[in-house]
Amino acid sequence: MSREVYDIRGYVTSVEPVVKRGLLSYRVRIISLGEEVWNVYLREISKDFRLGSFVKVKLISSRQREEEKLVADEVEILEDVHHLKIEESLIEEVSREGIPVVTGWKSGRFFSSPILDEELIKKIPKELPAKVITIFIETSKGVKLASIISEKEYKILLRTEELLKSIEENEKRSEKYCKEQLELLEI
Repeated sequence: MSREVYDIRGYVTSVEPVVKRGLLSYRVRIISLGEEVWNVYLREISKDFRLGSFVKVKLISSRQREEEKLVADEVEILEDVHHLKIEESLIEEVSREGIPVVTGWKSGRFFSSPILDEELIKKIPKELPAKVITIFIETSKGVKLASIISEKEYKILLRTEELLKSIEENEKRSEKYCKEQLELLEI
């Protein structure tokens, strides 16, 4: 087993919970401005971790049986960087001749974007036209489609964010209450 450690920077374009051997982790897709894509595994996510956020991640690359797995050791959300806009879009057509090109509408404007990422192609609904949630990224070569998320998956992600915030708020209230009760006992 060999290990490498390095830093990457990019936008979060997908977050998927993964359960392996009874342990929950998150498979996160990160795309750089140079359009390099990484699938990174996180053991836990913070309440500030969102789709479209620009992050700096310290990765540990672990190779087991010739398969590389990227595990996040540290994650920093960079607030002073433009975050990507998540929007509802209507995908009308996918031309599959040569390089696949997705066409449709977002924010009342027509878009057309080539897709080189096989995993992204798999996320396009079979029946078109279809409403989806999309994330676009500005690159040196223009605006590119970075992520496609079903409306159901997006609602689940939003609900998960709400639950994480609620848990954190309840933990703070509980700590405050315990501290107050301890102070009363000391009087």
